[in-house]
Amino acid sequence: MAKRAHTMPPGLDVGVLVEAAPHAYAGSWFEAEVLELTAKDALLAFTQLKGEEAGDDLPRQEWHTLRNLRPMPPTDEQENFPAILDRGDRCELNYDDAWWECTVLSVHPDPDGGETEFVLRPTQYSEKHRVGEDRVRPPWAWQSGEWVLPYNAKTRKRTVIGPHTEGVRRPDLPTLPEGTPHLDRPEPEEKVAKVPKEKGEKAEPKEKGGGSSAGTKTREARGIDEEGYGPPEARPSSFAEGTSRTGVDGRQWIVVSIDNGAYVWSLPGQAMFFIERNKRDQLQKKKAKGDQQRKQIRDIKAEAQKATRAAAAKEQRDSGLRRKPEPPPPGVSAAANRELGNVQCALDVQVQAAPKKAGKGAARSAAADHERVLQVLEALISSKGELVLSQVTAVPQF
Repeated sequence: MAKRAHTMPPGLDVGVLVEAAPHAYAGSWFEAEVLELTAKDALLAFTQLKGEEAGDDLPRQEWHTLRNLRPMPPTDEQENFPAILDRGDRCELNYDDAWWECTVLSVHPDPDGGETEFVLRPTQYSEKHRVGEDRVRPPWAWQSGEWVLPYNAKTRKRTVIGPHTEGVRRPDLPTLPEGTPHLDRPEPEEKVAKVPKEKGEKAEPKEKGGGSSAGTKTREARGIDEEGYGPPEARPSSFAEGTSRTGVDGRQWIVVSIDNGAYVWSLPGQAMFFIERNKRDQLQKKKAKGDQQRKQIRDIKAEAQKATRAAAAKEQRDSGLRRKPEPPPPGVSAAANRELGNVQCALDVQVQAAPKKAGKGAARSAAADHERVLQVLEALISSKGELVLSQVTAVPQF
């Protein structure tokens, strides 16, 4: 799967002002000047942030990837923004010379018609701030080369401002004093090239618990996929659009909305890539679910056919054990047919001799049964003659 190219800030060049989040301050936007620029990253000097070491009064320098940069936000949409803020909306707070992503907890209008105050809580921190209108601005999001404002409770819409139109801004004076050395660019990690094995050579067995499989299991346990992405574990639907959180991969992720009203996690400036990726994942899940349902239906039909065949075979076996009545000979009257049935019943009776230890009563009963069978046969023969004899094929031996 090819990664979607990041939309670079327009007019990005050395000496241009941009906004970025320092490595130690998640959920913030600091103004910075571009000192050096490469194809993938840039060296920044923050105009309002000093060095990390104590007593270092020089502007802080950091290397940042281009996807973590954005141009300076527009200002023409900020005048009426406090008037549409409501509880639960997103905004940015001006605090310590930076802009921090916040959520509005409550709104407090002045009963005398003065300035409205807001109680805000930064998305990455737990403290609360009560500030006036002059310290809030829209929660700008730079997505696919356009400035976007998330859904607002009062306007009930998501606003797309469009591409950057205010032009490129540069500082009045160089941020870094002349002669100050630039921070060295960190060297990328060297990738160890795999030595191709000769034909027929067997690969060496990997140690248990080590090798690439162990690394893959660790990445899967942390939620990082094969492309190196690891969004936050929380569901994006639990947050408002534009919320920023740190993912399991250590990068900052934001909540963006898609066409059907759902939300997905996205890296800054790559919203369209993750929206399309989410759509493909949903289609694959839907296809897998349909395949599973069709397989269940096939299994149910196969079990039903198997049960039907088993029942038919059992019925056939049972029918073979039962003796089917023979059709009556042609020209035989109903009375003769009944008598022939009696003869058939008599022939089916397998009369056995009484046990030797049985009493005289059992012997007399067996003799009586023999006598009755003989009487029936004698009566039928005397009345029907040869017609009955032709139906009698075997006479039990007493």
